[in-house]
Parts: sequence; structure tokens; C-alpha cells
Amino acid sequence: MPRTSNVILIAAIGFVGLLIAAGAGLYGLVGATVDKARIEAAASQAIGMEFSIGADPGLDFYPNLLVTLEDINIRNQGAQVASAKQATIRIELFPLFKGDVRIEKIALEKARVSIDRDRDGHFNFARPQAAPATLPAVDWPQISLVDVALVYADKHSGDAVEAGSCRMEARRVRLPGGKRSDLMKLLSFGAELSCAELRMDGL
Repeated sequence: MPRTSNVILIAAIGFVGLLIAAGAGLYGLVGATVDKARIEAAASQAIGMEFSIGADPGLDFYPNLLVTLEDINIRNQGAQVASAKQATIRIELFPLFKGDVRIEKIALEKARVSIDRDRDGHFNFARPQAAPATLPAVDWPQISLVDVALVYADKHSGDAVEAGSCRMEARRVRLPGGKRSDLMKLLSFGAELSCAELRMDGL
């Protein structure tokens, strides 16, 4: 079970890392014309993978700026890495007038994260092809993941784990900025993770 717990944590932390990179890529769009093509291009460049959404984002301006994205898909070299039915990004409104982007909360619903480890020990989310060399500093109070499925497959060992109906609350998500290659070393947050279902070794 300790090994299984580590696998689930790797998948969850890897997904949070992707959210950090994608969210950082959207910083420059706030205050500009935010449409489907611009969001997809900015997020794809930030994570070095293909980021797509199903339709133009929904916007609400009271009491804060709320950006809603539907049918999110993240692919790396054609392989599915993650998906989510809906994501909402809540941003403090008044600091935007000074050009200061302050994200209060990111929430995802009905997400699926597929983590694959090849025979050489490389993870499918750890090999972006054209990601920028650096990322900006990030300080987010909360990331909420609801009804998430985490799937792990190790082609070297043959191990496979699937956790369903998971919920994760990450708080005080901080990244000081710097090299993208150091993302997982510099990223810090506190989190609670629970899953209602766990399947492994045919059980």
C-alpha cells in the first residue's frame, strides 16, 4: 500500500504541476481579448503539450473575474495525459486594473489523469517538447479537484493502479519562479487527497 500511495501522489502532484504551468501561461491574456484560440495557444506553449478546450471561455465579472473552461484535454505527442469536464479560475477583480493578476482559486470537476511510465523510467508528463525555459512566480491560495480519476501504468514493471472518485484540496500553492526544469523541485503546497475507489492487481 505505501507504494500505491506514492503512485497516487505522483499522479496528483504531476497534475498540479501541469496546472501551474498552464495557469502561468494565461497570465498575459488577462485584460486582453480572451478567446478559445488564444487560451489554447498560451497554455500549450507554457506546458509544452497540446492544450485544448471545447468552446470559448465563459466570463463573469461579479464579485470577481470568473473564467470557465469546458471540455479540457491535455495531450503529449498524441497521447492523452489529462482531461476535465470543467475548470473555473477565480481572479481578484480590482488588482487587475493595476495589471496585478491574483488568482484566488482554480477548481476542476470530473477530471481524469493518465500517468504512464515507459521502460526507460520516463513519465509521459515529464517530457514537454517546446516549453519555455522559465516560469513566473506563482502564489495561489487554493486548487480544488473534485471527482477525479487517477490512472497509472508502468510498462517496465507491469504495475497498474487506478483510483476513482478522488478529491484533492491543495492550499498555499507557491512557486518562486525560475527554470521550468526545476518546477517539481521548487513547487510547494499543502494538500488533502482522498479516493473512494482503488483498483490494482485485479482487485
